[in-house]
Amino acid sequence: MQELINNGFLYPGSAGDFNSGYPWLTITEYGKEAFAQEDWLPYDPDGYIRALKENVPEIDDVTLAYIGEAVSSFNRRQLLSSTLTLGVASENLMLLLVESYLNWLKDSKRKATLEKKITDRFIYTQYKEFKLEFEKDVKNFPKELQANWETYLDGIFNFIRLNRNSAGHPTGTKMNAKVIYANLQIFADYGRYVFSLIKHFLQ
Repeated sequence: MQELINNGFLYPGSAGDFNSGYPWLTITEYGKEAFAQEDWLPYDPDGYIRALKENVPEIDDVTLAYIGEAVSSFNRRQLLSSTLTLGVASENLMLLLVESYLNWLKDSKRKATLEKKITDRFIYTQYKEFKLEFEKDVKNFPKELQANWETYLDGIFNFIRLNRNSAGHPTGTKMNAKVIYANLQIFADYGRYVFSLIKHFLQ
């Protein structure tokens, strides 16, 4: 209950009665909106992390640290901070994926060329070069890995990255809470797909 109060979902007392307090609690307008959601796990930081671990048991501690802060910041309506930490969590997944793919490549010439192109480069350059090589191989992967890879990688990764870039520069851009909410909701599916690819590369 204290967590819900801290995050602005509830406040002690009865509406309109300034002299009231515990044990009465009132739901805020923000709380009413949150509780009405079909799946409000992003509004429950501990529950969100538990569900993420259940859906993506391979998820690493670095990603968990950043996604945990993204959820906590979102609940406090610190939308810039939430967008930035969500972006870092997503970037870490992509770095793990690129590294595992590089180790998986058997063609020494392709491997050396890709390694040269991505070493000490920004994440977008690393992803762009990785994708050019990945497209040559993905058609030979199991069908479940071939399906929707562009949605997960081009779509979700790039959308989160672009939002992070907007939040990370002093442009005065106001972040959209509904967009962040949607990204937090889809993050488990994105993470599960990335780790499915990593598992394939480790075989």
